[in-house]
Amino acid sequence: MKFTEDELKNWAKPASDAEDTKMNNSRNAIKSALQKDILVDDSEVKIIDKGSSHNNTNVKLQADVDLSLMQGGDFFYNLPPGYTKEYFGIIDGQRNFNSYKNSVVNAIYNFFNNQEIDNSKDKCTRIKENSNRVDIDVAPVWRYRLYQSDKSYHEGVAFYSDSNVLVINFPEQHTENGKEKNNNTGRKYKRIVRILKRLKSKMEGDGILISDSITSFLIESLVWNVKDDIFNESDNLSDILKNVLIDIYHNSSEDWNEVSDILKLFHAERKWSILDVKTFINQVWKYGNFK
Repeated sequence: MKFTEDELKNWAKPASDAEDTKMNNSRNAIKSALQKDILVDDSEVKIIDKGSSHNNTNVKLQADVDLSLMQGGDFFYNLPPGYTKEYFGIIDGQRNFNSYKNSVVNAIYNFFNNQEIDNSKDKCTRIKENSNRVDIDVAPVWRYRLYQSDKSYHEGVAFYSDSNVLVINFPEQHTENGKEKNNNTGRKYKRIVRILKRLKSKMEGDGILISDSITSFLIESLVWNVKDDIFNESDNLSDILKNVLIDIYHNSSEDWNEVSDILKLFHAERKWSILDVKTFINQVWKYGNFK
């Protein structure tokens, strides 16, 4: 293999204390932006951490913060085929999501300097890093309920992107399932995720073209679907990584779920496909000189 066991152990480490401090500073900056804007009732907004930094799968030296700003009260919902909202006792609220989204984005622009803000992203507003904080991706959201025929529901968050696409996430379930997987594998799950993310970054740095579809979220989900036994057969990270790559390449299927274990990982509306995954795994295999 191209890389030593010691190199992999270093890549497997979580963010440093200094990076943790910067990430906390980032969260506090967003809280301040909401509190100081008279058009935003910050008492109604819950800040939900999501993404790699919150799930402790971020790569050293690549820390950022991914925050959902959830307005209480109203929610988006999805009903089983053939059912009406009256069956579930749903009464639509009077508030407008886009008005809420605009008020939060305006609060960010009023608090930060324009030069600090990148609004080119479709799904979030980014506040750029500085000496005291890391990059912050902010998305105003409402709650989301995925109803079942027995009137139970899975609760997540959802929002409309700038291109008017409804984006649905289940961050709390994602976090809990990731923790469980990590415990069941002797903390090797998150180590392998970090290593694979670091490999992707190194490959890009060496000029290897990686598809934009290979996201941090996708990598976490792919590794999460690998059976626990594969992590627990060895304490050698090189061996585990090799076997994880083999399992992902041969066993990725439409039956695989996101880490939340609620939504399918592969379907027609995804930006990635099983072919994209196989191509990426092949690239990693060749780059790492696996045998």
